[in-house]
Amino acid sequence: MQNSQNFKKQFLEYLQSSDDTGNSHCEEIIENLWSILDKEIDTEQIVTQLKLFDMLVPRIFSDVVIEDMKNKQTREKKNRAIKKFTIFWKFTGQEYPSYKPFEKKISERKYLALHNMINFLEDTDPTLRLSCRSWLSQQSSKFNRIIDPLIEEFLENSNFKIHDTVIIEGDFETQYVIENFGKLRNIILNTQDDIIEYMIFKDVQKYIMHLYNQKFRPQQTAPQNQIGQIPSSSSQGMHY
Repeated sequence: MQNSQNFKKQFLEYLQSSDDTGNSHCEEIIENLWSILDKEIDTEQIVTQLKLFDMLVPRIFSDVVIEDMKNKQTREKKNRAIKKFTIFWKFTGQEYPSYKPFEKKISERKYLALHNMINFLEDTDPTLRLSCRSWLSQQSSKFNRIIDPLIEEFLENSNFKIHDTVIIEGDFETQYVIENFGKLRNIILNTQDDIIEYMIFKDVQKYIMHLYNQKFRPQQTAPQNQIGQIPSSSSQGMHY
């Protein structure tokens, strides 16, 4: 079994390091695997292979998933794209946060496919909105997988220091911040009490607290213990 896994990884690395022909082969393999993900045949094995592609050729993998979501031919194809994303998201849930789908930065933004998925919450087609809500409702025990990437991007674009007043240190992607507030609003509107309760009682992921401390703790004279202030180095007891 280990030899088989090593072979698969070496094969993918070979394709990744080769010329455009290798990339073309990668894209074709990913497209074929992604296209059968909702067929309920060998789902776990297909997800495992797709996860390897996400880690080794993240740009190609994200491009395939996003292109599937943006398919403008029929409602049915978009609905299938949402279903495939839902399946992939479900089967990789137990590995969070050691594996975060679509984490690599593509076109200057991380989690790009996830952002595209959340956008379906405000699609003009009510059927697609309902399908996306269904995916969201399945995350009730793991909302952090959706919230954390948004918080991570907020932190990345928080270019200010806090002294007696707030001082802006440099430029940041205001469009991302505005978009993410809109996404959080849509998520809350579609989950209501479930996500509010989750945010009150769920501890913040350690990697989020690490990013928070890196960004803000050195700028304060004394750590505090509430969200919106500077936390201690431990995430224990810290909620969203």
